[in-house]
Amino acid sequence: MIKSVTIINDKNEQIQMILTNPETSEFAIESIGGLEPEKADISSNELVSSDGSTFTNSRKQTKQITFDLIFCPNDYNIERVRHKCYSFFPVKKKIKMIFETDERNAWIEGVVESNTPSIFSEREGTQISVICMDPWFKNINEHKYTIVGVLDRFEFPFSNESLSENLTEISSDNYGDNINIVNIGESEVGLILEITFDSGCDELSFYNLTTNKNMIILGKPPGTGRHQIEEGDTLIISTISGNKKIELYTKDGDCYRYTSALSKNENGRYDFPTLIEGLNVIGIETDGVVSKAFVKAQYLYGGI
Repeated sequence: MIKSVTIINDKNEQIQMILTNPETSEFAIESIGGLEPEKADISSNELVSSDGSTFTNSRKQTKQITFDLIFCPNDYNIERVRHKCYSFFPVKKKIKMIFETDERNAWIEGVVESNTPSIFSEREGTQISVICMDPWFKNINEHKYTIVGVLDRFEFPFSNESLSENLTEISSDNYGDNINIVNIGESEVGLILEITFDSGCDELSFYNLTTNKNMIILGKPPGTGRHQIEEGDTLIISTISGNKKIELYTKDGDCYRYTSALSKNENGRYDFPTLIEGLNVIGIETDGVVSKAFVKAQYLYGGI
């Protein structure tokens, strides 16, 4: 069940429309369309010598989300609420929509296509259309997984009955080669890897054993005058579709684009590891000393 919809406009102003309490926002949600998984475009090649065709590609279509709202002014001033609606659903402008349900808390961005109020209606309201170029709903919380560093072990309440043995583990160092990540979303997603070095590094390998994708990064990009990974530097890798990048931040605060350090792996490819649905085995290998390494991911949903 949908509990509320929060709208954040282009001015970063926000309003929460609670379905069971429309007086708080002065908008009653009559209906919302487009919350289901979007239709896919399927590409195929017709077979010449037999029936049917062969699958070549598929992609999700642009999503359209529609709102039917009823104005519920607390002071009986319909015109004021209508102008308020124009402000939070401005035509041609981008807005962010956050949907809170019993099971999910996800957001999606789109551009307001139309905002059409029924000005002369006895029960005035409006119809709103929002076009979302990216059709996926994103989990509101970003998930973080430690590869190298300190793992939290503390949970409350706790008990340590022995005075001589440490039975309760508050935290521990993690230096494992691999970690298991379960993608609870409904689509393959990119991730962000952040690594801090305690020494120089000649080569780094970042991999997903589940998909057999392996990214190789040299400690110093080809060419003269390039910065080499040194103690205190932080390497950030993004494998997110549309935002793939490799950047190096030095301990002095400088930032270098590090894409030229990407090298072909043993399969002769430039892989960018991602998380498929379900279990993924992620890890890093390096000849340098790493003090901290973790990955961040935001899971995707086809519908609410």
